[in-house]
Amino acid sequence: GSATILNVCGSATIRRVYGSATIQYVYDSATILGVCDSATVTSSGIFGWENSGSVILCGNATFKDRKTKTIYQAGDWKLVSVAEKRGEKS
Repeated sequence: GSATILNVCGSATIRRVYGSATIQYVYDSATILGVCDSATVTSSGIFGWENSGSVILCGNATFKDRKTKTIYQAGDWKLVSVAEKRGEKS
């Protein structure tokens, strides 16, 4: 559904994340598998997440790696990089 989980760490394991669920601040040796639909997983920007490479995205799921400032997007979304222009009004 639309659950929110904060601070997943240690050797925790989360399976089957669906819907518009949000998991924030994942680090240590935690494992997250099967992130689907429009769910979002965000790693910690301060602590390392050893298993970040094992995340499997499907549907339109998103993984935001705060350590490397990288966004991984599954599905048919078009990614556009936006540079902020200071002093201009939109």
